[in-house]
Amino acid sequence: MKETVKLGIILLVFCLASAGILSYVNGVTAPIISEREEQNAKEAYQQLIPEADEFEALDANELSQLKQQVSKLDSVILAKSAGDTIGYLFTTRGGGYGGDISVITAIVDNAVKDITILKMSETPDIGTKVLERSFQEQYVGKITTEPIAVKKENPGDQDIQAISGSTVSSKGVTDAVNIALEVSEVLNK
Repeated sequence: MKETVKLGIILLVFCLASAGILSYVNGVTAPIISEREEQNAKEAYQQLIPEADEFEALDANELSQLKQQVSKLDSVILAKSAGDTIGYLFTTRGGGYGGDISVITAIVDNAVKDITILKMSETPDIGTKVLERSFQEQYVGKITTEPIAVKKENPGDQDIQAISGSTVSSKGVTDAVNIALEVSEVLNK
């Protein structure tokens, strides 16, 4: 009995020490990770709308109202050139096979200019095919007034071709882009 209690106390001490160390490491690395994610997003903004010379976040109150209507909306950035808004960058999430897929959608002149995947955890070599440029280019030019559909065969003008074996990931990206289209229409009213 005494031996069991002794082993239990030793195990408790090791668990508490491990938890403390993990907590400390998380506290140290969390700001660094957040800073890198923010830097990656800013670089993506410039790549998606290179003609913009300034990027400005949507007013916090307006964003809060939009988030109440659309739960998977993370941010709205106004792309500006010479002080005029020339487009929008929407960071949205769609459900993939391995969790949410975070997508930045650039919209200029009521059409998708480009997209990029910001964060995802899809199955390597299957779901990660959504990172391929050939897949992402399918969204370019899609209009904002109609939702985009995922088709396994013969996609139309407002459809994209699903990746074989990765329909869930294809649909997750498309859902995220469709949220951006929906919010874009709300902002343009």
